[in-house]
Amino acid sequence: MSYKIVIIFFINIFTIASAKAIDLLSPNQKLKVTLDKQADNEINYYLQSGKETVLQKSTLGIHFYNNSKIINFTVDSKTHYGNYYSYVLNVFTNQISYKIELRLYNNAMVFRYVFDTKYDFIKLKGEYSAWTLPKQSKVWFFERDSDWKLKTYAGLWKRTSIDSLNTISQQGPIQGKPLVIEHNTKYIFLAEAALVNYSGLRFEAVNANTILANFSEGEKGFEVKGKSSTPWRLTYIANNLDELTKAREMIAQLNPKPELALFPDTSWIKPGRSVWSWWSRNKQPDYMSWAEEIKFIDYAHQLNFEYVVLDEGWEKWDRKWLKLKAYCKLAKSKKVNVWIWKHSDELKNADQMRLFLDSAKNAGVVGVKIDFFNGESKAIVDFEFLLLKECAKRQLMVNLHGCHPSTGESTTYPNEMTREGIRGIELNIMDQHLPSWHNAALPFTRMLMGDADYTPLAFSNPGKTTWAHQLATAYVFDSKVLVMADDPRNILENDSLKLALPFIKSIPVVWKKSIVLAESKIGELVSLLKIDDKHCYIIVLSGKDKSVKWKFDSKVLPAGDFDVELITDVQGHTKKMLTERWQIPKGGVIKEYNLEPNGGMVFKFSKINVQNN
Repeated sequence: MSYKIVIIFFINIFTIASAKAIDLLSPNQKLKVTLDKQADNEINYYLQSGKETVLQKSTLGIHFYNNSKIINFTVDSKTHYGNYYSYVLNVFTNQISYKIELRLYNNAMVFRYVFDTKYDFIKLKGEYSAWTLPKQSKVWFFERDSDWKLKTYAGLWKRTSIDSLNTISQQGPIQGKPLVIEHNTKYIFLAEAALVNYSGLRFEAVNANTILANFSEGEKGFEVKGKSSTPWRLTYIANNLDELTKAREMIAQLNPKPELALFPDTSWIKPGRSVWSWWSRNKQPDYMSWAEEIKFIDYAHQLNFEYVVLDEGWEKWDRKWLKLKAYCKLAKSKKVNVWIWKHSDELKNADQMRLFLDSAKNAGVVGVKIDFFNGESKAIVDFEFLLLKECAKRQLMVNLHGCHPSTGESTTYPNEMTREGIRGIELNIMDQHLPSWHNAALPFTRMLMGDADYTPLAFSNPGKTTWAHQLATAYVFDSKVLVMADDPRNILENDSLKLALPFIKSIPVVWKKSIVLAESKIGELVSLLKIDDKHCYIIVLSGKDKSVKWKFDSKVLPAGDFDVELITDVQGHTKKMLTERWQIPKGGVIKEYNLEPNGGMVFKFSKINVQNN
């Protein structure tokens, strides 16, 4: 039997208002938060990593609707939990007092506000939480020049200097999460974890290098339960891109584990791949008809995919629930299961939601794709959690669309398989082609928040990217239900794509391990080693519109002997691929390749059974 050791240190109550600054340290003593005296509504803090200042003078505090003022605050306990120290700050105001729970890991600072009041509900205007970054920083943010930017988070990922973040966007100084900052040799990741019973965090660039917490309700504010806590505010520090991608694990860990009563059995939660007819909607005159959608069951079967998604339009079928039940039965006979689309507005009434989900379950559906959340106000967040809970009660998986990115919700609700909150490849058929540099930025920006329904594989309309680039995105981007964008006919009936079929039919959606290789660079090159239950893969994705030299070195692989299969672009062609097959000789191998402009590569490594004599 193993025991989790928790050490509690009792320290003298320290009143900052009348004393010097106090330092809070991480377990390895290298990450330090310095708390300074407060202003009327704010507590000052600084964050240092080793000898480097990560955050200059920044602020903490809650903005109550009644504009209460902080009298003083104290630090009265420190607890050691394995890989972090937890500090509790008591904040005393002239009206409502609260606590700040602040955790210091060796590579991260997280904090949240904890309310324990006599009131059932308290009204907030927001927070005074702020992050003042080093002035020479570069910041990655997503941009879309329309008011959809902060409704669906479907923007292109770009880089700018921190001092221009407040002026660079036509949509104003408010940016969505996350933000990824480059400073010297370090990466700083600002994000939110465990968003529940609260409004979603956004970032407002208020001056040359300060970012302030922002919420979509604005001056109206929002109410939270009197006995509750805010989501976690995360500042994560990485020395390289591989370390940066581990921030996703921390986001997941900051969320509560599933309720056993709601998830006594999770065998019904099954990751997989899906076909989808939406890509063909402008080319097929009978799009979304019963007869047309029946074909997609066969396409899924031919591709070894587990699912088919029925998008908007299935409810126009005559006797829709009977037809849907027959459709699900036919699909199941071919080892394919069915997801259905629904507009979120039609589920806002709780009784209507339950009736719809009951009908879907009765018809044999295994998952629902709910669309057009269009925001992250507290009301929308509350609706999301009600939906996830009601779906879990009925053993239905969920795909959320037109929404903000994950903050780790799938930890608590493992029936959430994926969500959008990303600018995905579906934009290509709207003549808004995604550039390769956007794709090469996603693993180190949006994907740090969690799975994303990018809907990869657009061979019939790849924009300026190559076919191998399109194939590589399906291996690079994580989604427990991978929905293929392209019309399956474009793949199954195209002789030029036949050599890619084995790779498409076997795309993994669950990975045991993922490692970012050293040559990767945000927006320019993605080079990953990913391992599933059976194989190792190296996937390369170029974000450059010129040829790039890339070197394969077998020393990055686990120990063993491997058969290798490579699929990549034919030199000088965007829509032609070739395959190579070889074995790694004893002592390893180094090979240099010319990666095509906006191109890609997928290496598949299969262990060779070596018998000992």
